[in-house]
Amino acid sequence: MGTVMSVNRGAGMKTAVAKLQPSQVLSSRWQTPGILAATVIGLLVVVLAFTIDPELTGKYVKVYGSVAGKLSVFALLLLPFLLLQRRRLTVRYALLGSITRFLRKWHIPAAILVLGCTIAHMYLAVANGFVINFRNVTGILALVIMAGVYGSGLVIPKANWRKLHIVSGVAFAGVLLLHMAK
Repeated sequence: MGTVMSVNRGAGMKTAVAKLQPSQVLSSRWQTPGILAATVIGLLVVVLAFTIDPELTGKYVKVYGSVAGKLSVFALLLLPFLLLQRRRLTVRYALLGSITRFLRKWHIPAAILVLGCTIAHMYLAVANGFVINFRNVTGILALVIMAGVYGSGLVIPKANWRKLHIVSGVAFAGVLLLHMAK
């Protein structure tokens, strides 16, 4: 039995409906070389974090956090280009269309690497000594919101989940900025 996918194309436009088999929901998006490579690298990052000498955790907390923050910005860059695409500017300007295609292709691999670096960052922060302060509380809040981003990203073919994915991604960006503030 197939899953119904509906895509809202905006006001006044008809909704497209297609039947998806359960195996098509994840398999077609997750079987690209970039995503598989990002998954392997993300797992290696987590494994390496668990092998770091406990005396050096303070140094590496910032390294993993910095990498995760930069990759998050890259993954979030897709949003403005999607908004430009909705206004059909990417059709008129070939460069915008090329950038959007590039960001779409690398959005999921970057997000997988963010997840690996974030898990490593979280583990090293706890191993370094956890205290309740603004930075740690916003970090935990960002992690909870990030779980919503990833959860809604896994079921993205449904139009309602896409909106949740975008809204929770923007909320994640805001909380992440608070977490990174000094």
